[in-house]
Order: sequence, then C-alpha cells, then structure tokens
Amino acid sequence: VVIIDYAASADGQPIQNGSGSDYELTVGSGSFYEGFDDNLIGHNAGDTLNIEHTFADDFNNKTLAGKKASIDVTVKAVREKELPELTDEFVRTISQKSDTVEEYRKEVRKLLEENNKEYIQSELMDSAWKQVLENTEVKKYPKDRLKEEEQSFYDHYEDGADMYEMDFPEFLSK
Repeated sequence: VVIIDYAASADGQPIQNGSGSDYELTVGSGSFYEGFDDNLIGHNAGDTLNIEHTFADDFNNKTLAGKKASIDVTVKAVREKELPELTDEFVRTISQKSDTVEEYRKEVRKLLEENNKEYIQSELMDSAWKQVLENTEVKKYPKDRLKEEEQSFYDHYEDGADMYEMDFPEFLSK
C-alpha cells in the first residue's frame, strides 16, 4: 500500500478530478490506468516523481483522448498491508452467524456454494433465453410498447454520452 499525493495535467492545464491527497493505492489494484503502479515500485516515502502518460485515442473522455498527461506524484508513505490473524475473536467481529473459525469457514463455504449455484442457474437461464430468441420470429409487436423501449434505450445512451462528455453520434459509434 502506497499513500500518495498526485496532480495530473494535460496541455499545461490541470485535469478535472485529476488530483488527490493522501490517496491510498494498493499496488496492483489497477485503480489508476494500467501500468501506473509500476512507476511507484522502488520509491520510498518522500520521493517525488513525474509520470508521463498518453491517453488512448478512443479514451472515453474526448477532451483527453490522444493527449499526453503529466502526473506529479509525491510518495507520502509505503506500508505493507497487514491482514488480521484469523481467530475466534476476529470472527466474532466480522460475522453475525459464526463464533469460531471453524463455524466461519463453514459459513463462507456455504455462501460460496449458494452463490455458485445461483450463478450456474443464471447462466442456464441466459442460455435458454438466448436459444428461445434465436428460434423465435416476432410477427407483431405492440407499437406503444415498442416506442417505449426505443425511448428507454435512447435515453440510456444519451445519458452515457453526457457522462463521458461526448457527442451523441460519436458515443454511439464507439
């Protein structure tokens, strides 16, 4: 875990939402762009560095797409992530159902098995619906319902374009 301050700029101007203080970065988490963490390896508290990054041409924020950014980083602290020891006492603080490590292991196993079962059922249902749709011919669809669905899709994608600060036609082409 690395605690950093950072400030990013492009074309000499600060990038909106491109700075932070006391940001706790788990190295390898991918919370920044791919490869960002690699630049921090080997640095210690107090080190400052400048990282250059070029945004992809198809980057979702069109104002930054294809631009070169400069990121000033100050490493404030480097810590090893400490995981608590798995004890009965710890289990009682994290579980409402278990009091011992053994009970907790059974609880987690049951939860994982249930989640896996739900996932498999969902995949089977998706597969079945896919086959139904592939082998179905719609002869008539209520016009008012069709119009409703069209508007819903349009609104959804228009919101997406706004969120990424893109023109609507450009957003649809990506």
